Amino acid sequence: MELWKEEQADFERRLSLWKKQCYTLSAYAGKELLGVHIAMNDVPRKTIYYFGCWWDRKYRNRSVPTFLLKKDIERAIGNGVKYYDLEVGDEPYKRQWGVVRKLTKYYAILPAEMAEYLEIPRYIKMPSSIRKI
Repeated sequence: MELWKEEQADFERRLSLWKKQCYTLSAYAGKELLGVHIAMNDVPRKTIYYFGCWWDRKYRNRSVPTFLLKKDIERAIGNGVKYYDLEVGDEPYKRQWGVVRKLTKYYAILPAEMAEYLEIPRYIKMPSSIRKI
């Protein structure tokens, strides 16, 4: 635990989650490892969360990460997964899969006095009809 400066209980909790929900897909050329795709399956939400791909850069012309991502999306569709979440970011490879963009900003409603106290530079004053809720 010294390497990550982490308590044993926290490490065991993360390891348990990994064992239950995370998985990898690997690509080989013979016995040589070309890349490893990492994702997590959230069964109750029918969602796969893509974490990333490690790949050997000397094979960059073989599109190993894209190949593994394609295979995992095909597998997810075959298993009835509803969503495949490519996580945050606007990398070009994320747009080639027929992406449905989701709102990623969250808003908080608070009194103007609190916004001023927290030094929030911009806030929208709500009409009085809405404030009565």
